[in-house]
Amino acid sequence: MKAIVIGSGIVGSNTCLSLLNKGYSVELWDVGHIENIKNFNNENFLNIKKDFSISSKSLLGDENLHFPEPYQQKLFELPPLRNFILKENEINNLFGELNNFEIFQSYNKGGLANGWGANVLPYNYSDINDWGIDFLSFNKSQNKIFNKIPISKVSDDINSTFGVMNFGTETEIPNDFRDNYLMTNYDQNIGYFRNNRIALGKARLAIKNSASEDSCNLTARCLWGCPNNAIYNPNYSTLKECENFKNFTYFSNRKVHSFEIRGNKIYKINISKDKEIEAISVDAKIYLSAGAIQSGIIFLNTLHKNNIDPNKITMGLMDTKKVKIVYIMPRMIGKKLNLTSIQFNRLIAGLEENFLNQNKYIHLELLNLTSLFFQPIINSIPLPLKLSKKIFYYLISSLGVCTYFLPDNIEKNNKIIYDIKSGKFYINYIESSEKLNLQKQLNKRIKNLLFKLGAIPIKILNYKSGAAIHYAGTIPMGVNDNYAVDSSGKVKFLQNLFITDSSAFPNLPSKPVSINAASFADYVVEKN
Repeated sequence: MKAIVIGSGIVGSNTCLSLLNKGYSVELWDVGHIENIKNFNNENFLNIKKDFSISSKSLLGDENLHFPEPYQQKLFELPPLRNFILKENEINNLFGELNNFEIFQSYNKGGLANGWGANVLPYNYSDINDWGIDFLSFNKSQNKIFNKIPISKVSDDINSTFGVMNFGTETEIPNDFRDNYLMTNYDQNIGYFRNNRIALGKARLAIKNSASEDSCNLTARCLWGCPNNAIYNPNYSTLKECENFKNFTYFSNRKVHSFEIRGNKIYKINISKDKEIEAISVDAKIYLSAGAIQSGIIFLNTLHKNNIDPNKITMGLMDTKKVKIVYIMPRMIGKKLNLTSIQFNRLIAGLEENFLNQNKYIHLELLNLTSLFFQPIINSIPLPLKLSKKIFYYLISSLGVCTYFLPDNIEKNNKIIYDIKSGKFYINYIESSEKLNLQKQLNKRIKNLLFKLGAIPIKILNYKSGAAIHYAGTIPMGVNDNYAVDSSGKVKFLQNLFITDSSAFPNLPSKPVSINAASFADYVVEKN
């Protein structure tokens, strides 16, 4: 049995491993660029900055890159050295009008997982009860994936309040004094939180933390490239495991453009090569795992290549809108920071809110600032630079950010559109009025939550649609004939094409997507 998997990210790599474990001969087709991050030592983030030559190389690399100008700097920006995301000109070569929808894409081996924020939380039955899938089988796949990937095992009020399943094998990432301050206030106001269906707990993170040599050593360099590769990345784990199988082959420089159909079967795969299209004959099951945007583009190209009217097929585009609320904890002002930490959030929260006549779980991440790119904040203080810097570092221990994500649904006009004349793709996406009303409700509710935790909200940061990078629903599952994908992930009109990534999701919960998409991939493999 032969299978071809398109895409090497979290979903594609786990699709490969599931197929290999079932005895398939597997080819992984990928563009396959490699990000070469040089980690010069294992020192803490703040200590490494003391050596200018090393810190500049860690930030900019050996190339002649310019340090971002003040007006270009962003607090949560990846350092210029990190080059796994497509540059603006590469995005413009692929897309025409984005209509204010922010797109992040990668052609690297491992995909966007090269810079993953590592947050995970399993979908419950209540999150996806209208997907039409066999949830017991999906739950088995979740159990397999969550216990295969290094994920912190946590049991707290998130589990008990919302029935979140307790997966994972790794030790929890330790809290620091600010996390403990918030947790203490949570415990002291537990009656309020339980009455309002709110729970606070530790972050479930895909970070190795088992006291082995490659475990997290809390250097707070997560965004800059973990020196131990402790943050889950398919390159260092799943793909390495795949390479142990003799019947696994990795092909780089195979950027899939479209499929050619004969009867009800794909018999050729077209790849883009030097602005030309090269057709490769195939006889295999094909698993599309390139990520919702790229999978949607490949599927659209396939429809046009084979004269299939895309208007007769339900397609979509979803993303969990991202909102940040900056807060200050007065009692933490002037406290000395613990330099042994991580850059990612160590706390999460969950709450229920009514959305479209359903109680939806809303996912929150609480990040207490440790070692980000702080120059944008310092520049925003309307005082001389030296004084602004002094004030900021006096306040840093008290500052934090609560990020929350809005669920999304398929909307008729929200989708990717192919323009025949230009050969480019256009994004149609408008946030629904229901979703924006939900955001207003949540802003008020989360501000009250922060007050009860001893934090004062000071600013709301609204992000463009697409900024959360939780793309989904470009080829959604559905029962009706106008839906191209069935509840097992199989494309209905083709014998040998299966969608294993979030492209097939018919709606999008607030929780992190990647790990649940990998679980869905295993579910599709097991069902087919």
